[in-house]
Amino acid sequence: MSPFSGPVVLGTLVVGSPAMYAAYTGMLSTNVALVRVLICLVAVWAACSLVASIAQSTVASNNAANNAADATRVDLEAIPVPIEESDAA
Repeated sequence: MSPFSGPVVLGTLVVGSPAMYAAYTGMLSTNVALVRVLICLVAVWAACSLVASIAQSTVASNNAANNAADATRVDLEAIPVPIEESDAA
């Protein structure tokens, strides 16, 4: 996942908003606020990449299980069934 993708940038804005607000009100210097936002960017990027990696591996394993199940599925209509003749006469 790219560090400039939508979820990462949105998450960075949400997590880093207290630092940006403190810089806006003058309670925090701009340099410190930018460093905090960059740290938030790295942390959110790592978290989103981890979640994306886990999701991709889960989807891949589910697809492999479905393919294995399809390979072992038996077509019951293709199996000949012997018909017994009754001696009703």
